[in-house]
Amino acid sequence: MLSPDKLKEIAKLADRATPGPWTAYSASCCPDMGGVTSEKAKVLNACVGRYGHPATIEDAEFMAACREAVPLLLEHIENLDNLLQISNKFHDVAVRERDHARVREDRLQQQLDSHKCNPDAQ
Repeated sequence: MLSPDKLKEIAKLADRATPGPWTAYSASCCPDMGGVTSEKAKVLNACVGRYGHPATIEDAEFMAACREAVPLLLEHIENLDNLLQISNKFHDVAVRERDHARVREDRLQQQLDSHKCNPDAQ
């Protein structure tokens, strides 16, 4: 599970990164060269894929997609956390109401039982 501090750290990293969107590319001159670029700058130049290079074009596509995906995922996590907090509050209220209802039920049952034992009592 990601702690709130870890989520804040990830959000800071995303905020400080080159603005997106990012795009993965393969160099037209050299099929094993490419990287990730934005509208304003090249984000990453690298050897991608072929000829024994460790990175692949799929790696570059993943990095480019993460620029947009990470902030969206962080927002989604925040929304889910908020919904969970609201749900927990409703659950707590429901449990208290259930417990109060059980106490009232017990009292009413005691009154009913006392009337059964003593039908003349009012």
